[in-house]
Amino acid sequence: MKARILGLMAVGLIAGPLTTQAGAVFTFQETAGNVALTLSGSLDLSGANWSVNSVCDFPGLVNVIAQDGAVEVGGGTNCTGNFFGVATVNFGTFATFFFNAYSGDQLWAAPSLGRVVVASNYNGASLAGSYTWLNSSISSLGLTPGVYSWALPNDTITYRIGTVPEPGTLALLGLGLAGLGLSRRRKAN
Repeated sequence: MKARILGLMAVGLIAGPLTTQAGAVFTFQETAGNVALTLSGSLDLSGANWSVNSVCDFPGLVNVIAQDGAVEVGGGTNCTGNFFGVATVNFGTFATFFFNAYSGDQLWAAPSLGRVVVASNYNGASLAGSYTWLNSSISSLGLTPGVYSWALPNDTITYRIGTVPEPGTLALLGLGLAGLGLSRRRKAN
C-alpha cells in the first residue's frame, strides 16, 4: 500500500509542472457577456522556407478569418514575413477586420497562406496582446470551441476557443481524485 501511495506521489510531482508547450497561443474566451482575444507565448521562427522584410503599417489591426485559421493582430512600420508550408486550420465561420482596436505585439498567422508575420525586431521574446468583442459570445461570433494547432518546423501556433483546461491541470485533477479514492479505501480497511 505504501508503495502505491509513493508511486502516486511521484507521478504527481512529475505531472505537476506539465504545461502546454504551444509556442504562440491565441485564446478566445467568453467573459461577462464579451469575448476576449489574448495573445501569449513566444515563437521560434527558425526553419522558415524564406523570409522577407516589408512595411506593415496597420496600427491596431485585428483580422480574424476562422475558416482559414487566420488571426492577424497588431502592426508596426516594419515587419518580417516568414513563409512555411501551407496548412489547413478551420475553427469556424467568423470573419472580421478592424483597425485601431488592438493593443499589444504583432503576430499575423495565416496557415492557408503559410505565412507568419512579426515585427522586424522580433527576437523570440514573449508575445502579449488583447482585444475584446463587446456583447458577444463564442457562438455568436461563429467560432467553434476547441483547440486547433498549426505546426511549424520548430514551434506551434495554437488557437484555443472557449474553455479548454490545460493538460497539467487535468493530470493534477486525476491524481487528486485517485488519491481521495485510495485514502477512502484505506479507511474502509
